[in-house]
Order: sequence, then structure tokens, then C-alpha cells
Amino acid sequence: MGTIISLVVGIGVVAAAIAFVVGCIVLSARNEKKGMDKVEEPTPMADIECDEGGEEYVAVPARVVDMKCEGVGQGSAKHPGYRVFYNVTFLTDGGETVRYSVGQTVFDRLSLNMTGDLVTVNGNFFDFSKGEPIE
Repeated sequence: MGTIISLVVGIGVVAAAIAFVVGCIVLSARNEKKGMDKVEEPTPMADIECDEGGEEYVAVPARVVDMKCEGVGQGSAKHPGYRVFYNVTFLTDGGETVRYSVGQTVFDRLSLNMTGDLVTVNGNFFDFSKGEPIE
């Protein structure tokens, strides 16, 4: 009787592990697809108003050449924590390689070798638009 119970418990553990792995794969594929379906169009440059502070908006054609999601541990053993940084490297048409830290929403809608316009404000990342050039 004890052997049968051990066998049933063992099969249950294996089935749970398989279900967990399959669930992770399905969730990952669903999230990847969801991210591509909900790509938000950036605000056209003509619709952005500059204040009197003299902000300089610059849009240059570029390609995504590297994407890294890096977690950094912080806190203590009693209160562990971490921060996630989303870094994207672009190659501009001028041959310059630039790296920016972006938000998760932007990171999720980008992919390697995606081309578009890299938009910066005073040298800081603002957005990356795919498709139609930003004017």
C-alpha cells in the first residue's frame, strides 16, 4: 500500500513539473505575442510642443543591435530585492553606436534588427518609432 501511495505521489510531482514547464512556455509565447500586438505608436514630432527651456528633439534613422535585461540585487539577506535595467544599443545610419536605458514597455516592443527613428531629447532617449519616419 505504501509503495502505491509513493508511486502516485511521484507521478503527481512529475505531472506538476511538466505542467509548470509547459505553462511557462505558453505564458512566455503569449506575452511575446501580446507585446507585439499592443505596440503603441509614438507621438509624431510635429505634435510635440517644446517649452521655452530650449529642449532639442532629434530623430535619426537607427537599428536595434543589442538588447539586455539586467537584474541587480540589492537589499540585505533579511530583505532581499533587485532592480531590473532594460538596456538597448542602437546603430545609427551615421555609424555611431549608442546605448540607452529604456522602460520595460519600450523594451518589450523592440526586437533585434528592428529599424526606425531613434528620438532623443537633449541627448536622452525619448522613443524609437518603427515604420514611418517621425517629422
